[in-house]
Amino acid sequence: MKIGIIGGKGRMGSWFTKFFEKQGLKVLIGDKEGPPPEELAQKVDVLILSVPISELEGLTKRVGPFLKEENLIMDFAAIKSLPIKWMLESTEAEVIGAHPLFGPKAELYEKLSICLCPGRVKKWLFTLQEIFERGGLRVIITSPEEHDRNMALIQALHHLSNLSLALLLKKWGTSQEFFTPGFKKRLSTLLPILEEEPDLYWSMISENPFFEEAKGAFLLQFKDLLEEKAFKEGFLSLKRELLSFETRKKIAYLGPEGTFSHLAALKISGVEFELRGFSSIEEVFRATEKGETDYGLVPVENSIEGMVNETHDLLLETPLKIQGEFELEVSYAVASLTDSLSEIKRVFSHPQALGQCKKWLKEHLSWAELVPCSSTAQAALMALKDPQACALVARETAELYNLKVLKEEVEDTALNNTRFFILGKEPFLPFLQPKKATISFLLPHVPGALHRALSPFAERGLNLCRIVSRPLKGSSWEYSFFADVELESGFEEALEELREKAVLVKLLGKYPVLR
Repeated sequence: MKIGIIGGKGRMGSWFTKFFEKQGLKVLIGDKEGPPPEELAQKVDVLILSVPISELEGLTKRVGPFLKEENLIMDFAAIKSLPIKWMLESTEAEVIGAHPLFGPKAELYEKLSICLCPGRVKKWLFTLQEIFERGGLRVIITSPEEHDRNMALIQALHHLSNLSLALLLKKWGTSQEFFTPGFKKRLSTLLPILEEEPDLYWSMISENPFFEEAKGAFLLQFKDLLEEKAFKEGFLSLKRELLSFETRKKIAYLGPEGTFSHLAALKISGVEFELRGFSSIEEVFRATEKGETDYGLVPVENSIEGMVNETHDLLLETPLKIQGEFELEVSYAVASLTDSLSEIKRVFSHPQALGQCKKWLKEHLSWAELVPCSSTAQAALMALKDPQACALVARETAELYNLKVLKEEVEDTALNNTRFFILGKEPFLPFLQPKKATISFLLPHVPGALHRALSPFAERGLNLCRIVSRPLKGSSWEYSFFADVELESGFEEALEELREKAVLVKLLGKYPVLR
C-alpha cells in the first residue's frame, strides 16, 4: 500500500509519516519540494490532505479528478462537514474525514485517539481502522455532524474562552504575583495554541456549522450560573459526575464500537466511566483480572439462542465476582451498501445473530451465504467492503458505519433479549442491594445427585430462576452446573447444605439487577 501525504513535511504530516513508516507502509510526500499534487494522486492508493482548511477546497478540486474509484482521499482538518462535502464533490474515490484528537508533539503512550467520519466507503474504513489501532491509536467512528457538534464545545468554545480570559487579564492589568497555581495551569494550556498560526484556530470557530448554537448555549449557561440556586445545583452536579476524568473507572466490553455489548455498556455507564473495547470475551476477563479495567461486561445468555458457553467456562476459573446484571432488548436490522435485498449474496453477522434470525433469512435470503463474524460490528465493517453483502446489526450500528437499513426487526421473535454480567473486584453500584446470586457446583456422578443438591433451596422456598450445565473440561460425562438464585432469607443456609452434598461449590457473586 502506498500512502501520499500532501503537507507531509508539516508538523502533523510529519507525525503521520513516521507513524505509517513504523508499520512498514510506503509514504510519498507532497510538499513545495515534492511532486505536484496531481502527480502524487496518481501514484498512491491513499491520499491524505494535511493542509490548512483555507487551502482544502481548492486542493480537493485539483487532485480529485486524478483519483480512481478504488482509491481513498482523506483530510486531517479539525472540522469535518465542509471538507467531506468538498471531497465528495471532487472525486468518485472513497472519502473519509479524519481528525487526530491530539497535537503534533503528542507521543503514542499518551493514549491518543483519532476520529474517522465516513463519507463514501467500501473497503478503506476497515483497513484504516486496523492500521490506526495496530499503531496504538484509539479509533472513534462517527458522523461529520456529530463530530462537528462536539468540537464546537471541545475546541471552538474551549479555545475562545481561554483566549478571552487571557486578553481580559492583560486589559485588567493584573499582576502575576496574584496568580494561583490553578490559574497558572489554565493559562499554560494557551502555550501550545499560540505556537500555531491564528488561522488554524479561527477556522475551528468560523467553519464549524454548530458554533452559533454552542455559543448561544454557553452564554445562556453563563447567565444561569449568576443565580445562586442554579450555581449551587450545577456545582454539586459536576462534583458528582465530573470530579476527575482521569480517575474515571473503566469498563471492558466485547468490541469494537457498534456491538450489542457496546450498546449495553453505553446504557449502564455514564460520563463517570470510560469504555474500552476488546476483541474477545476472554480478553475482557483478562483485562479486568489484571486491573487494566475496573469492570468487564460479558454476555451470559440470549432468550432465543441460550447460554454463551465461553462466558460460563471462564466464570469457573476467574477470581472476579459478578457485580451486576443487565438485560438488553435485541433487535436486528439488515444493513448494506446496496438498495435491494435481491442483490445480496452474503450475510455477515455473529453466529448468535445468524441463529436468532434464521427463519427470516430462510424466507427472504435463502440463496445467500451466511458468514460468521467475531462480532456484529465486524460484520458491519465486512459489509462496507462488499457491495453484494449485508450485515445483521443493530440500527445504531448501521448508522454508525454509514450503511443503508433495508429491513428492521428481522429477529425470529420479538421477545429477544440478551443478559449481561458485570464482572469486577469491587461492587459496581454499592448503593444498590443485591437481588440475585449465581453459583456453580460440581456433583458426584451418582443417581439423584442433582435432586439432592437443589432440595435445600426448594425446602426454603428459594426461587432458582435459571439452571444450566456445561461439560467439565478434561472429564468424560461430567458437568459443571450454574444456578441463578433470587436472594431471600435462608440462602446462606441452603448454600452451606449444597457444599456438603457437592464435590465443589463456587459463589460467583451476589449482585443487583440493573434496569
